[in-house]
Amino acid sequence: MSVPYQVTFGVIFWVGKRIHPSVATAMMRVWDAIGWRLVGPLHFSFNVKKQCPRPYHEIKWWMTYGYFHVWFQHILRGKMPPLPDLADPNFKLQEKFLKTVPVFLGYGAWKRAFFHSNTFVANLKANVGCKVKEYDCSHWVMYEKPAEVNSDMREWLAV
Repeated sequence: MSVPYQVTFGVIFWVGKRIHPSVATAMMRVWDAIGWRLVGPLHFSFNVKKQCPRPYHEIKWWMTYGYFHVWFQHILRGKMPPLPDLADPNFKLQEKFLKTVPVFLGYGAWKRAFFHSNTFVANLKANVGCKVKEYDCSHWVMYEKPAEVNSDMREWLAV
């Protein structure tokens, strides 16, 4: 479910740069009205105009650049980042280092699209110093559950 909205945002950025910013702005407003309900990551009950952490009038088409960059400059052109050379002795050092870096992963349970896999979550849970917390909210965890997130982060950092 995450791919359609990401590609849509990439197209919106392209339109704003290549055709006209006003067309991209109109596309964003149509997306805000109906598009995200069909394929976006937010919960169905989320009200974009009232519940976004940023005031609605400040959300601009050019803020979708990240999606354009990832999809149109890399994935659709087959330019994925190079995989590590497993035979390289430095890779073993990196692998060991990555298993010792503390990570706090907090995410909203109501999201319809996730960028982390169950395997990733299981690996984090298996590593000392890492914590995974699912919150009873949607996309903007820090905005929707600030007291809980701050409490959990303080507890995690104190360990």
